[in-house]
Amino acid sequence: MLAVSGRRRDPVESSAASPPFGAGVPDRSAEVRMRERRHPPRYAPDQPLPPYPYLPGRDPHPTRDPHGHSYAQPETAPEPLVPERWCESIAFLLGVDLYNRGYHWEAHEAWESLWLHPHDVIQRELLQALVQAAAAAVQERKGNTYGRQRLAARAVRRLRRVAAHRGRRWMGIELERFAAALEEFARDGGVPPPLWLREGTFEPS
Repeated sequence: MLAVSGRRRDPVESSAASPPFGAGVPDRSAEVRMRERRHPPRYAPDQPLPPYPYLPGRDPHPTRDPHGHSYAQPETAPEPLVPERWCESIAFLLGVDLYNRGYHWEAHEAWESLWLHPHDVIQRELLQALVQAAAAAVQERKGNTYGRQRLAARAVRRLRRVAAHRGRRWMGIELERFAAALEEFARDGGVPPPLWLREGTFEPS
């Protein structure tokens, strides 16, 4: 298991706006800007990533197989995720890093460890949306179109319910933007949309 937090189940299935370009700095090329939009920074850069992204049916199970990348690692429960201090939660940030770099099963596990002990029902809804987004990406990698569509659609509905209670952005996530991107992923498949975190006082590495 990943060392940062406990793992329970497999996936079955604005001041906070980005700083504007320009302002005394020469504008970068459209190609560079597009690449940056596709590849968010590491949000927990001190946390190592596993040697391979697990895909059920293809790779050694991370925790059950002696050859798994997290076999025999001790389970440690993550610290409670306080919404106003999300940028201090290593488990949450690592989950984002894992998801953005294609470790979708591992991201599911990281977020699920937080979902099991939420701060409140709204946070539980958000974390479940992230868990389902990661599980949808796993299903896409397995070639399961129905599983991708079903799980991504559930994640979209949950994100929009959270937005109805918490506004456009919460816990660093642009809720409607990510929901719309997931909606497109549910329909068309392909590469899962990246998850950017936006916070004026948070400067990822």
